[in-house]
Amino acid sequence: KVSNKRFAFALKPGADRLSATAEGSSARVGFRDVIEVEDAPIHPQALVELEARNFVSPGAGCHVMTPPGWIARYAVSNEEYREFVEEAGHPPPAHWSRTGEPFSHEDRYLPVVNVSHRDAEEFCEWLSRRLGQAMRLPSLSIWLAAAQGPPRVRHAQPRVFPWGEEFDPSLCNSRRSGWGRLLRVFDLPEGRASCGAFHLVGNSFEWLVATGKAVGGSWTSDCADPSKGVSGFSGPSAEVSFRYCSTSPKPSGGRS
Repeated sequence: KVSNKRFAFALKPGADRLSATAEGSSARVGFRDVIEVEDAPIHPQALVELEARNFVSPGAGCHVMTPPGWIARYAVSNEEYREFVEEAGHPPPAHWSRTGEPFSHEDRYLPVVNVSHRDAEEFCEWLSRRLGQAMRLPSLSIWLAAAQGPPRVRHAQPRVFPWGEEFDPSLCNSRRSGWGRLLRVFDLPEGRASCGAFHLVGNSFEWLVATGKAVGGSWTSDCADPSKGVSGFSGPSAEVSFRYCSTSPKPSGGRS
């Protein structure tokens, strides 16, 4: 039984009932039938710390060695990308409305999709100027360090998935999870990586610094072996978003 005046509940496809929540109300639901829906993320977009990593990726089988750095807690949302479009005069994604509001209130925290690799690079260049700190798209090594890097305990082993050793469709938004759509960048917090980054597996592929390459899988993907899931995309896609990272010292202001 769950009851909280701050939450509403969203049915997953196939669930047979929903009790709407308001102050003092409750609903008897299963974990796989609902998500808790906040109006805004409890934790704002920020750079989360990546310690120096030196390990062999369990899935990819490659040696990962990265310096200390920072990666965005969330994929870039529609709302965050809107700042860039309005301030830099950059063309918006093709699916945004050209009249009135570019997207609905409910969609503002979905990951921005239908952005090209170059669009993502230009966002990073704009954000770098804004913060006075070099931001860029992650390399595969940085992504693996964030998604599989061991937690901060001595002798800990790298993880196959951000949450642990076994695939669990309830901890990510994959084809097998059953949502059948994009979720917001801050949904499913139980599936976040040890560094604090959300949705490194599932929900949307994310552009890597290598042109045309994206990783992590999406809500239409199986996501059972994310470290081998580097895919090629020739241009914008409804399945591809991005996040930024930095290997410079942590910024003193802005998204820090």
